[in-house]
Amino acid sequence: IDQDKTFIALKIDNIRNFRNRIFHYEPIYNQSDLIKKHIDVFDVLTWLNEDMKILNELFDEFKNIEENKKEIIKKLADLTLNKDN
Repeated sequence: IDQDKTFIALKIDNIRNFRNRIFHYEPIYNQSDLIKKHIDVFDVLTWLNEDMKILNELFDEFKNIEENKKEIIKKLADLTLNKDN
């Protein structure tokens, strides 16, 4: 049981840290473990409330963003370059 508590606490703490990075406007698109973090968020939602997980899945754009990641990164780079000129 203590191992379960530790596992859950670690997963929730990792999500909280990730959320804080987002809310402090830190770039996250270059992280290699975004898919795992996405899965972890939905795991925790499932533990808390299955209906909330289903509702969030309706609005989840992660798959679309992940599929277009290279194009998005290029557009962000172009915006940054154009901003400096």
